[in-house]
Amino acid sequence: MRRAIMRVTYQGKDITKDLAAYLLSASYTDHAGGMSDDLTIRLRDDEGLWKGDWLPQPTERVEAVLVATDWHGPKDNHELRLGSFEVDEVRFSGAPDVVEIKASSAFVTQALRQESRSRGWKSTSLKAVAGQIAKEAKISLDWQAPTACTFERLDQRDESDLSFMDRLCRERSLELKVHDAKLVVYSPKEQEAQAPAMTIERGVATLSGYSLAYRTSGTYRACAVTWRNADKAEDQLHTFRPADAPAVGQTLNVQGRVESLAEAQERARAELREANKEALSGDIPLMGEPGLAAGMVVNLKGFGSFDKPNWFIEQCVHSLDASGGYRTDLSIRKILEY
Repeated sequence: MRRAIMRVTYQGKDITKDLAAYLLSASYTDHAGGMSDDLTIRLRDDEGLWKGDWLPQPTERVEAVLVATDWHGPKDNHELRLGSFEVDEVRFSGAPDVVEIKASSAFVTQALRQESRSRGWKSTSLKAVAGQIAKEAKISLDWQAPTACTFERLDQRDESDLSFMDRLCRERSLELKVHDAKLVVYSPKEQEAQAPAMTIERGVATLSGYSLAYRTSGTYRACAVTWRNADKAEDQLHTFRPADAPAVGQTLNVQGRVESLAEAQERARAELREANKEALSGDIPLMGEPGLAAGMVVNLKGFGSFDKPNWFIEQCVHSLDASGGYRTDLSIRKILEY
């Protein structure tokens, strides 16, 4: 019999059965990068249990697993480990009385996310700095980027470690994510080259709707970066324009200066990609798909000019309700050629 549940462990104790009579909904939001994953559980509180002895305390640990049984047919069983979270916010509302418990990735500590620092490094690499920050946060580094990204000088100026690392990664077309006790750095360009995990076809019953859009505001045809030519002792401008750029449009001018032509080329490509990556985007609600996650690739069928090329999942939300209904909502973007 097809069914889906979320198995929840609180402070090391399995409370799935305790929650069952009160559960209204549960959802897990998975981000490809830049933001921490989160878990939200909504419960009936007619008896005031969560205002009393069951009141969750900040930073208490929650672990969750999505279990789908006989989902696409007999013996098609899935267990999706969602991760470990810490209680971040508890909200009460009524009538009727409802409590909403929000929890964020347990390994995105307050120090990592909010504590501002100022410090510098000489003759280092982004990989080395990421390793140091991960060690300080008592998590491990999962470096999946193709290069270490070297620097003669690197400065962190009144930024949290997470904001600092996220900025450096985005300037180099990399993504940063904290997941399951790991600081993960990867190349979305390499992720985008993977085979599609699923074809989403218009008119098929598992698709409950769609929203696709393109925009021109805030997008650019080229990007210009200033770099220092040490041999000529002068500043020079490098402009990157992709092969499929429109004939007319704005040029994105990056503030500041980099120290080499190679760095200017890398930075210009990364900044243009970051600015334009949401130019074609969409939202796809599906019947529950436990095999999908942020960072995967899908393709579309039956949507005309939106069918090609493939699409990248920026955000994936798995949601369950009290009746056992399970849905997966995707936020997707067109994969750029550069």
